[in-house]
Amino acid sequence: NPIGEVILEWSSNPKRSSNTEDWIYSVYANEDSTKLFLGCYSGWIYCINLNGEILWEYNTKGIVDKIYSSKSGNSVVTYSSSIKNSNIHFLKKSNFLKRGKCIKTLKLNFNEQLKRINEDIFVVTDKRKLLFFDIKGNLLNELSFDENIKTFDVYNSKLVVITNELLLFDLIK
Repeated sequence: NPIGEVILEWSSNPKRSSNTEDWIYSVYANEDSTKLFLGCYSGWIYCINLNGEILWEYNTKGIVDKIYSSKSGNSVVTYSSSIKNSNIHFLKKSNFLKRGKCIKTLKLNFNEQLKRINEDIFVVTDKRKLLFFDIKGNLLNELSFDENIKTFDVYNSKLVVITNELLLFDLIK
């Protein structure tokens, strides 16, 4: 049987001032699986250990669609959306509080995309551009197109971009 026993059960309804229900919308584990990052419909992100203890948290104020962390779990990149727009948040753990600290927020048009190329580099769409960032939110590169980007993905060391045509790029490591 490839599935073992349940090792953790966790409720995404910690004590909050509102009585509204919440649910986990996205999840990510750091490289050694000692920390889980839970993105919730309410906009809250929780970093928990395997005992279910909240190590730190942050409210993005939008549905957390995607979440990625560094190997250590001390830096996080999230994609959150609301009815009007999308945001990419570059977060890090605070050394003094159980609250995450926002290093940078990118405000995007609704329905933009975030993908991870490798441990340190992320790609974000912005209509006719691909923006390349490191995990701390520093812009590394920008690639512009004549038409809007419909979708893109990363396969092995290739970047596939769909505008009105299919474009394939080699990624330099």
